[in-house]
Amino acid sequence: MVVAALLVAFPGTAPAADVTSSAGRLERVGASGTCSATLVAPDMAVTAAHCVNPERLRTGDAPQVFFRPAAPAGAAPPLAVVAAVRHPLYAPGRGSEQVWRFPFDLAVVRLVRGLPARVNPALPDGPPPEVGERLTLVTWRGSDEEPVVRECPVIPGAPGMITLGCPVQGGESGGAVLRLSGVRAVIVAVLTSRRQIGALPLAQASPLELRLEPMLRLID
Repeated sequence: MVVAALLVAFPGTAPAADVTSSAGRLERVGASGTCSATLVAPDMAVTAAHCVNPERLRTGDAPQVFFRPAAPAGAAPPLAVVAAVRHPLYAPGRGSEQVWRFPFDLAVVRLVRGLPARVNPALPDGPPPEVGERLTLVTWRGSDEEPVVRECPVIPGAPGMITLGCPVQGGESGGAVLRLSGVRAVIVAVLTSRRQIGALPLAQASPLELRLEPMLRLID
């Protein structure tokens, strides 16, 4: 089986590069549940669309959302999220509408102020990967003290999505799928959902190429 062969060929190991300084976690005051997020500008982070509700955030009819930076570890105060925008083609429906839901499950949030680039660098986006490429997944669940970093192979999957040979859990939605090249990291996708192929638990991500820029323009 192709999927099993790829998983054997690319066992999961933690990369040497520390990419957690660009990561963060979205938290809601007085409400459970968190999502991962990643800085793409000093005052903006990308996450999954199902993690935020721009309309309720704009009207104040929702718990206040905060972005907690991962760096410096244990010392960075959370910053209020003051605006959010989902990808224009995201449709949170079910059934036949899922063809629009998962590939465009992307959102950008704006923070109340920017973070210093020397401590919390923003990541540029890059082109989507090919099957067999090894990428780095960075997520930060509410039950974890710090972000979790692991490497995952890209395997065949649904059209318009990136399927990763790694199991994921609740709270990891919005996490960054990174391509590392030397000391440089680019974000190529955002983790959005779990998938099961036979007995294999996998992850699905939405690619960012040509999708991040429209959201950045909309939130401006």
